[in-house]
Amino acid sequence: MAFHQFREALKKRLGLDTPSSSPSSDPDKAHTVIFGGTNRSARESFPDDTQVLGPMVKEDEYGSEHASGRLIDGPGYQHGSHLHGHAQPLSPVANAYQRALALLNGDGPGGMEANTRKATDYLRVLSPFTSVDIKGYSRGAVSAAYTAAQLIQKYQFTHVSADLRDPVAGPYSVTIEVPAAHRNVVSSYAPPFFIPATIKGPSQTLVLIDGGHDAAARNNASIGLPPLAKTGSAIYIDTGAGFKKTSDRSELTTYVHGLMTIPGAERWRRHMFNSASLFGDNADPTPRQVATDDMIDANLETQRMSKHPSP
Repeated sequence: MAFHQFREALKKRLGLDTPSSSPSSDPDKAHTVIFGGTNRSARESFPDDTQVLGPMVKEDEYGSEHASGRLIDGPGYQHGSHLHGHAQPLSPVANAYQRALALLNGDGPGGMEANTRKATDYLRVLSPFTSVDIKGYSRGAVSAAYTAAQLIQKYQFTHVSADLRDPVAGPYSVTIEVPAAHRNVVSSYAPPFFIPATIKGPSQTLVLIDGGHDAAARNNASIGLPPLAKTGSAIYIDTGAGFKKTSDRSELTTYVHGLMTIPGAERWRRHMFNSASLFGDNADPTPRQVATDDMIDANLETQRMSKHPSP
């Protein structure tokens, strides 16, 4: 208790003071942060979820702040004459350059790093006992994962969950350790040349879904996804009629290899296998056996040979 009082006094002295509350009551005061995908607003990425944030308090170059949460639009999103992350309109040439930078690499004043920093600055002044729910789509899911990790590792938040819909940084790979309970939705396909992010963590609900990059976002954001595992790990596959929990090697193999019918699925199929292999000791050990590159490569070679037999 003494440490808690000292921390609150220090926050007040530094200008980071928030209304005092006890650990038992803080989790009821939930805050939600929603990140939009590349070239998408947060509202477009999660049309229904944005309704729960309450009245808008203010707008800025990153989105809008509400009574119980924050909307942060995606890299490259153009709102009228304002490019996301820029307080003032830019010249046509500067706007085109900055937008290209955001769209291609997710960089710049409205990029993934800047969006993560904006969300962290908004949340870190709250009590660390506040319940925080973070949602993100595409590059917004990458920012969501980094935000969740920072809240726990740097600011000692105790009630954090994350909903990550098809996290992808761009034409390069990233690996993020998310110590919070989180749901990682991996679709069977995303934009060409983009590489899915690798998400690790002890409490992960991995959902493998057959569909495009927005299979669980935008118009499909309200899809009935499996529940978030608060402890341990779980894998679900999309059966077409719902989601089925499984850790059976044969079932996972059959499901993921069946996604070859989607163009460009080879790279994403490999990522699905690798994602299933990252589960900790709380998971059934069989998914680890699934994610072997030799097995994947051998199957790919078999399929190529069947389509193009040697003379």
